[in-house]
Amino acid sequence: DPETGLGGWAVYGDANDNGLRESDESVEWTAVDGTYSLFVQPGGQKIRVIPATGWTTTSPLSGSRNITAIRGVTVSGFNFGATQIPEISIADSLVAEGQSGTSELVFTISLSNPVATSVTVDFATADGTGVAGTDFVSTSGTLTFAPRETTKTITVLVNGNVSVQDNRALTLELTTAVDATISDASGTGTIVDDDLVITVNSLRDATTADLNQGEMTLRAAVELANSLPTYETVVLPVGQFNLTV
Repeated sequence: DPETGLGGWAVYGDANDNGLRESDESVEWTAVDGTYSLFVQPGGQKIRVIPATGWTTTSPLSGSRNITAIRGVTVSGFNFGATQIPEISIADSLVAEGQSGTSELVFTISLSNPVATSVTVDFATADGTGVAGTDFVSTSGTLTFAPRETTKTITVLVNGNVSVQDNRALTLELTTAVDATISDASGTGTIVDDDLVITVNSLRDATTADLNQGEMTLRAAVELANSLPTYETVVLPVGQFNLTV
């Protein structure tokens, strides 16, 4: 597919090959379709392109091409490729903690646009109301996007328990991006408490026969922490609970 031309970019003849556009060097700006015409002194030299803000050259990566200019001769085909510098962002995430073992809190990391080179970014967890070692397993490292990849994930392990408590939070922080910028450096991970809360709502009339059979039937509110209760009939063996009237 033909590439879209980029207008308004500076192209100049770098006569002394120092990588800087100086006042005595020829310069032109690309037209809307990306084309340009540049007049330079005869002889061998480099022509360079100055990328617009937020862009980088890809072909060639150096952003320069060697030419041999001959007086009165027009040469063509000195093209440059460029791409937008990608931005890295992270999405918030949540997971129910579970009653045992570990659960996976998965963060999605995204690049704003695909690029032809690898992109890396460092990451590390940080405590919030959730504490590493108690509520989750701390993790850190370097995430690598292969060429053309735009989505990766990072998994934080959450420790399950049976304690009723508030939801807890941690953050996953991004730093030190290579060949990209970071637009959103911090993702919030929410650990949702999913332990059962059982509260007695009412007692069915108990008879001597019930007690002799060793059972008492309760009408109880059974609810997940932080959610609305549902009402269930719970049959408990006598002696496994205390009843205060």
